[in-house]
Amino acid sequence: MPMDEMKYGYLFVQSGYEERAIRYIERYLMDYEATGLEKIQYRSREGVRTQERNRLMPGYVFFRTVTELEESELRQVTGYVRLLCYESGCWQLYGADEAFARYVFEKDGLLGVSTACKVGDEIRLIDGPLKDHEGSILKMDRHRKNGLVALRCQGRVFQVWLPFDVISPRTERKMDEN
Repeated sequence: MPMDEMKYGYLFVQSGYEERAIRYIERYLMDYEATGLEKIQYRSREGVRTQERNRLMPGYVFFRTVTELEESELRQVTGYVRLLCYESGCWQLYGADEAFARYVFEKDGLLGVSTACKVGDEIRLIDGPLKDHEGSILKMDRHRKNGLVALRCQGRVFQVWLPFDVISPRTERKMDEN
């Protein structure tokens, strides 16, 4: 599909139906591609440290298309709840939201490891699929190298556990801008 004509959006499905919805979209809807968002998370069991893939935004399916959206087609998707829209009723993402969706597709729906500071810090992600999104660190598990982060995206706040490697304090950004 020509990338310059691509339109991106979010579809909300019943939690647990993400993979079935993605398979349905890719199989039955011409000119649509879909993906979910997973994260890599560290786990330690019996002294052995491993990485696992876990759903980052349960119920959310990212899609892109070059055709005009037929919402009636999307209503047939397995587990369909609703098409997510801005307050203006527009479903097509723009600005940072569109950039985030593009990045999710570039990375095949997999969020890598990030770097963190300390609990309570206001942060701006400086790399990865959530680059330039802002939020705050709510909890940290230094042993497992994971942190609970509240991120603002499309006017909503999402709490997600992220592995560390790419988070910078917002105060550094303000200093850089001066």
